[in-house]
Amino acid sequence: MNSSEPSTPRGTQKQLNLLLLYGGLILFFFHLVLRQALPSGGFLGSYWFMGIALLIGGFGLRGFIFGKRSDWVSKCVENSAHYLYLSPVQIAALSLAVLFSITCTLAAGFSGRMIHPFVSLVSWAAAIGLVVFAGWERKPVPLLTFKVLATTLFLLFITAFLLRGLNLTVYPSVLSGDEGAMGLSSVFFLSGLTDNIFITGWYSFPAMYYFVQSFGIALLGQTTIGLRITAALVGSVTVAVLFLVMRSMFNARSALIAALLLAFSSFHIHFSRLGLNNIWDGLSWLLTLGSLWWAWNHERRAAYVAAGLFLGLSQYFYVSARGLFAAVPLWLLIVSILYPNRLRRSISGIFIMGISMLVMFLPLAWFYVCNPVEFQAPLQRVTILGGWVADEMARTGQGMAEILIAQFTGSLSGLTVAPFQNAWFDSGYPLLRPFSGLLFYLGAGLLLFRWKDNRLSLIVVWLTVIIVTGALSTNPPAPQRYVAAAPLCYMVIGYGLDGAIRFVEQSIQRWRRLIAFMSIVVVLIIGFEEAGFYFYDYSPRAGFGGYPTRVAQKLADHLQEYDDSWEVFFVGWPRMGYRSILSTVYLAPHISATDINNPWGDPTNPVPDGDKLLFVFLPQRQADLDLCMQQYPGGELISVHGLQEMLFYMYRLQPAQ
Repeated sequence: MNSSEPSTPRGTQKQLNLLLLYGGLILFFFHLVLRQALPSGGFLGSYWFMGIALLIGGFGLRGFIFGKRSDWVSKCVENSAHYLYLSPVQIAALSLAVLFSITCTLAAGFSGRMIHPFVSLVSWAAAIGLVVFAGWERKPVPLLTFKVLATTLFLLFITAFLLRGLNLTVYPSVLSGDEGAMGLSSVFFLSGLTDNIFITGWYSFPAMYYFVQSFGIALLGQTTIGLRITAALVGSVTVAVLFLVMRSMFNARSALIAALLLAFSSFHIHFSRLGLNNIWDGLSWLLTLGSLWWAWNHERRAAYVAAGLFLGLSQYFYVSARGLFAAVPLWLLIVSILYPNRLRRSISGIFIMGISMLVMFLPLAWFYVCNPVEFQAPLQRVTILGGWVADEMARTGQGMAEILIAQFTGSLSGLTVAPFQNAWFDSGYPLLRPFSGLLFYLGAGLLLFRWKDNRLSLIVVWLTVIIVTGALSTNPPAPQRYVAAAPLCYMVIGYGLDGAIRFVEQSIQRWRRLIAFMSIVVVLIIGFEEAGFYFYDYSPRAGFGGYPTRVAQKLADHLQEYDDSWEVFFVGWPRMGYRSILSTVYLAPHISATDINNPWGDPTNPVPDGDKLLFVFLPQRQADLDLCMQQYPGGELISVHGLQEMLFYMYRLQPAQ
């Protein structure tokens, strides 16, 4: 064999026989159980699987009885294994993984309640375990010693979490309607209304996110903290993972700088404090592309497995992770052209990565195939493809080229130039505030000197996909679409600052330690100023969510004082209804309120039938409030104000004590 070719791993015949025998028996048992639970007609698929499972188990049993035999099946497996530089055991494990993933999908079904939860979840776990087994390697990992690594990661995580997990009800002070809707979807898992993590939920987002979020609510109650705590944890983990990825690609100091600056980033802190699925983007892109870079450069099959699993898992959270399906093959194409010999050695790893992604993503992907509207809905809400460009041309009188140039310019400028005006983060700044933007340009300039380096190509591909995605979406720059770009930007900044520090150290050799120490102090000063901007400047003045959202939050706060014996009537038409902002419904689940959507006295309005009444009026419905007080005299009128505005009136009646 040519020395440039990878060696084919070997697996024992006994391992192969055990894998086939037990894998076949478990598959047969699962489909025997599933056959009785599937709806009419669906059980035919289980009969086919039972036959396949018996054949697989039969091959394993035959191997124990008669030993290794040469037949067309064995030759096909061996030829495939030889071509892919894998062992027959690995081929068998990967094949079984796909079959278990299909079994998971069949047992899950496409409704809110799984057809057979045990079979579905155990099959999915088995599929993941099999691809991990197929890609397992016994090689040392050339990282920091475990003690130093664990200490560094722990300190970074704690630092990030202190900035993200404390005072979650104050920063931001208002729970948005989207957060409330996601919280209610998470509550459905706790109440047993749904248990299927392989479908979509509210707003056609994958239900896996709501399932994960439900753990925080189960632990901390149906509160703002319970809703937002998982985002704070994910944002903090992202900071620690950035250190790992950055160190593996560059060095420890650049990794520490990047991680510290991300930890203090006002943009990243904000999205880590919202009960939304956007924050998963940064973690998904870091884990997937970081694992892929390590796999390619160190030729580690286990890292390819990790990259595939993370790529598949990323699709269960925010929709922007679909961009990874463009970034991963695009970067592999670039490095394959630059390093064709390494591509040949990496064929088996790339193949295993593809299978790993498939078994992880298949249950949700199958749902999308059968429900294409659910797959397309998040894209159709924001895409400019289709009729949007034509409408914009008619509205502005501009040509298509001008509109597309404006879209791409707006998307790119959201990094360092154009301030965000979107309600999700109307800070008046782009993703990077001015000084951080200058450091980003410094790092980008230094990286250009490494134009043959695949680290530069990975960064360029990563950034390009995000910019193109934003440009093909409406209203760029929209801050919620830049969460995956934040870790990348601080990677570039970390590289640039480290390069500048090294230049100064080489110029003044005798003060190297002092320079290194002072550089970290400067990074912390930059970080403190950035975090201070978020907590002391942006948050107190932010009109987060608009007037209806502020009304919903304040109303939910007041409703905590009332039990379910009160009848609540909301008079806010046509501006808003009680359930138009679902944060109130989430935070006050014990209240069942009724909307009055017509002028007071209209015979179609609902009529109270209790003696404990609470009427809520927006200021615009002052005339209705006056008529209500005339009809129900003797109540107590409460005016509820925000920081700078009148929010609503509460008129309360109850029997004399």
